[in-house]
Amino acid sequence: MKEHNLLQAIARVNRLYEDGGTEKQFGFIVDYEGLLGELDSALTTYSAFEGYEAADLAETVHDVREEIRKLPQLHDQLWDLFKPVRNKKDMEQFEQHLADESLRHEFYARLKAFSRCLHISLSSDKLFDVFDEAKVDALKRDWKQFSELKRSVQLRYQETVDVREFEPKIQKLLDDHVVAMPAETIIEVVNINDPDALKAVVEETGVSEASRADRIASATRRAITEKMDEDPTFYKQFSELLEETIRAYREKRLSEREYLNSVVDLASKVARKDRGRDVPESIRGDEDAQAFFGVLEGQLKTKDDEPVAGDEAASIALEIIDIIKSHLIVDIWSNEVAQNKLRNAIDDYFFDVLRDERGVDLPVEVLDDLELKIMDLARARFAA
Repeated sequence: MKEHNLLQAIARVNRLYEDGGTEKQFGFIVDYEGLLGELDSALTTYSAFEGYEAADLAETVHDVREEIRKLPQLHDQLWDLFKPVRNKKDMEQFEQHLADESLRHEFYARLKAFSRCLHISLSSDKLFDVFDEAKVDALKRDWKQFSELKRSVQLRYQETVDVREFEPKIQKLLDDHVVAMPAETIIEVVNINDPDALKAVVEETGVSEASRADRIASATRRAITEKMDEDPTFYKQFSELLEETIRAYREKRLSEREYLNSVVDLASKVARKDRGRDVPESIRGDEDAQAFFGVLEGQLKTKDDEPVAGDEAASIALEIIDIIKSHLIVDIWSNEVAQNKLRNAIDDYFFDVLRDERGVDLPVEVLDDLELKIMDLARARFAA
């Protein structure tokens, strides 16, 4: 293979693309016959490359041993993340150390870089020119340990897994040289709305109580985040309770058993929308009204600076919902004119009805914030 054919082969191998989030960053050419020595003559022969100098190829062709020599540094960078872990043989400590989401993502990035470099190295017969067999075995052993750790923390912290993180050829090579890992890791998200699913996690064997608690806590946090806009007062309350419970465990104020029991209790309350207090009779069973009631409660006061009674706040919530429903049109949330009409109607209600007729005190700063929350809640609960 010479001249034009050689250049064409190189171009094809290194053609980049991105397919469904999977990115090809570069290609590999294995030079069994010393053909790269023909590059100089190919470039001088091919008219499109007139004017190119040999220096222009300096960053195009690399000795694979340069990549192989990067392995120890990438390996050390992985271990550097776990310097605070006292017992390097205790995977439970490793998993707890990765409780912070940003730290987990840094771990994933470093593991990915190490895995790619290991793949390149294992693909070459030059690997044992650089490292002896004992060193290579140690690198492969740690890759297996860190890969298993990644799968464990993804389950523990209920993360979405990108099963295409490594191209199939990379994954196969690593599996062949190290040990076969699961072809696909499916993280089963704990459904906190299913009491049997919660019970199954609680009774699971082979993992610590803290690990089970973290799974339920992470699933509860996800459920809260997904639903926050639909009932901000309720979900914010439980978000704070959940984070305080997690913090109490991390600070050793709760045992593993207490931590597990606490998050199960919180998950169950979130699932059944347990507000922990009496809801006015007029809005019991009405999730929309309870969400608006949560936004209004404590915000409205009489002229005498007394909080508006719960029953009155519930009535106001129902009346606001009627106003919203009467202004709903198709695609209202992408129609600024229609949204302004709704804002004006709510504004008129607050001033003409609540302030003038019912004597509710409405400072401008309170009203502006309240109207913003009402519009956000309407957008979340009444898609049109």
